[in-house]
Amino acid sequence: MENRYHQMDQISEDECLADIAKSLITKKEGFRQLWVGYTGYGKTVCNAKLAHYLIDNVRKLFVISTDQKNKEVLYPGEQVVLQTQIAKIEGQEVVIRGPAISHAADDEIDFEELAKQVWDMARVTEVPVALFVDELFDACSASQQWATHKGERKSRMERLYRQGRVMGISISATTQVPQEIPRLAYAMSDTVCIFRMDGREIEYLRRLGVIEDSDAEVLLNFTVGDFLLCRKGHPKKQCRFSL
Repeated sequence: MENRYHQMDQISEDECLADIAKSLITKKEGFRQLWVGYTGYGKTVCNAKLAHYLIDNVRKLFVISTDQKNKEVLYPGEQVVLQTQIAKIEGQEVVIRGPAISHAADDEIDFEELAKQVWDMARVTEVPVALFVDELFDACSASQQWATHKGERKSRMERLYRQGRVMGISISATTQVPQEIPRLAYAMSDTVCIFRMDGREIEYLRRLGVIEDSDAEVLLNFTVGDFLLCRKGHPKKQCRFSL
């Protein structure tokens, strides 16, 4: 295990962010990124850093973030309670906070409606849109199933994942329950970053083929801010973000 740990490439924070975002920056095509790990190990901070990185490196871009749970907001933009307020924002960044600041259950984000808004925004403006989701499980109706809009058979979030790339729609999401989000989220993700995990979560990621046995051993040695950057068809890289 010790040899494997030292042989793994280690990259800087900037190199990691550039690797995740390269398709949007170089080709103007959307990317899919997933941050997986337990609470307190840095998923939200890293997701927010990616949002700031895109703002600094993409000349024209809409950034929409959802954060219903955290008391302190880390994502860039004006905070709103209801997603219907997006159209009223004058800037290009908005954070949908919902019950995180209103403490009202009725303000819970409707991800199916949000997916439609993101799709329409990219189609009408022809400007890339980056959607940052803090806890992807909130967009699901049950274990490993996307929510669906009333009267519709297919999920709008699933459509966003599958078909939004060519419109310049990027999605970066976090989850602490890897076995309870749709497998499509893994299949469609260009990159998956995995923080310290163990037990059944590790076993699930191993069964999906996201990690190998030796990767699981490395993950057990991680502390806050450490993660593996996994890109299909490429060697895994180790990174540490300053939190």
